[in-house]
Amino acid sequence: MADELFTPSPIVTYRGQGAGKKGVDQNAHTIIYTGNRPPNKQESEQGMRKSPLRVVPVRADEKLDSMSRVNLGKTYTIEWNTKVKEIGDVEHNSLEYYNKYVMLSLRQHPA
Repeated sequence: MADELFTPSPIVTYRGQGAGKKGVDQNAHTIIYTGNRPPNKQESEQGMRKSPLRVVPVRADEKLDSMSRVNLGKTYTIEWNTKVKEIGDVEHNSLEYYNKYVMLSLRQHPA
């Protein structure tokens, strides 16, 4: 049933290289973070132009790596009963950006 599915975007570090890794479409990525302020993007990530997205962690000890990037051009369909690691929720102030970024990226990078 469609109401038992969700489609998250993957969070990746590309082995600590962030979106600066060769071959990564930087326009489809942005910084995602759990702290009070976003980490700085690397010099090799100047193609990332989207505002960073903050996640409110489910637990105080849950932290994203400073090189965590969300690939907004890719989503996975996952059933609600599939076990996944819950990190947290996109902060209210970032949620509108997240939804807009995903829609724009999916239009630019159709499956």
